[in-house]
Amino acid sequence: MKKALRGPGIVSVMLVALLLAGCAAPVSVAERTAPEFPGSLTQAQLENLELGEPAAFWLQAGSRLALVTWGSSSCPAVVTRMDARGSDAIELRVESSGGSGPCTADMAPTTHELEVPESVTRRPVTLALHYSDGPDARTMVLD
Repeated sequence: MKKALRGPGIVSVMLVALLLAGCAAPVSVAERTAPEFPGSLTQAQLENLELGEPAAFWLQAGSRLALVTWGSSSCPAVVTRMDARGSDAIELRVESSGGSGPCTADMAPTTHELEVPESVTRRPVTLALHYSDGPDARTMVLD
């Protein structure tokens, strides 16, 4: 006969499940994420990047974009959600990955390659980045 969990046993199982769920890393919606700049950037584009400021570039005009975020190289940002807002705007949710240990206090780029939603057909495209640890959205325009 099987013995059912009761009292402290069930509480212990629930606590372990909650702890494991809380430690899960956020899942990226990017097709590819790399700790570098997009390889297709020109020298002029690289020179115009501002340390700490996100930037976006077309990888394939109208269908794929690269978003460059900045932060800890051991706990890079993760794009966890992407939603089309009309035919010329995209909202992105950006969270810290939490890393697998302590986060370093460096400032490193991370490139997120994203497929543009099919309903986004007009140009320019407005990108709104919503950071999980910040109150305001950051907006940029991708021509």
